[in-house]
Amino acid sequence: MKNSILVLALALAGWVAPAWAATYGISLGEGQGEPGQIGSVPVYLDSAAEVASIEFQLNYDPALLAFAGVTNPPGSLGEAFGIDCEAEDGRLIVRLFRMDGLAGGSGLLCRILFQVNAGAEPALWCDLALAGAGLSTQYGADLGWRNEIAAENARFWTTFSPANDADGDGLSDYEEQMRNGSADY
Repeated sequence: MKNSILVLALALAGWVAPAWAATYGISLGEGQGEPGQIGSVPVYLDSAAEVASIEFQLNYDPALLAFAGVTNPPGSLGEAFGIDCEAEDGRLIVRLFRMDGLAGGSGLLCRILFQVNAGAEPALWCDLALAGAGLSTQYGADLGWRNEIAAENARFWTTFSPANDADGDGLSDYEEQMRNGSADY
């Protein structure tokens, strides 16, 4: 009996997680934009091994941001994918798809574009939350079934415009912010 417990303990001590127990990660970069202008939020994938389709839901504050589009820039990991999306009242669903799974890679998947509310004050922010994410192989197998899919949220910030001069003193609000720490208006 003692020998079989010892053998079992040694076997468990030498056990290594199977190769299929990988971790995939989707993360958002910080976004920023001037009131009344278009700003962007980068979306990254840290491992693209076997990935043929990606779907995620992004929640945002519709009082500050209005969805304006999704791009997969040339030279990005996402360039290899087609894009489909639907937006409704602070919820955006993005789907990236291709015919076959990638052999590997990591990097920028896409940029989500938002129109910043023209009446927004500079230095406002809203949370950007990934509410769900799924990855599939070319055969439709859910990579999240045996692998962890980690999600990293971010924020979107409104920025000062170099052209704005709210108090009419000849210095832009941005210059005033940089010189004395407040816009003085």
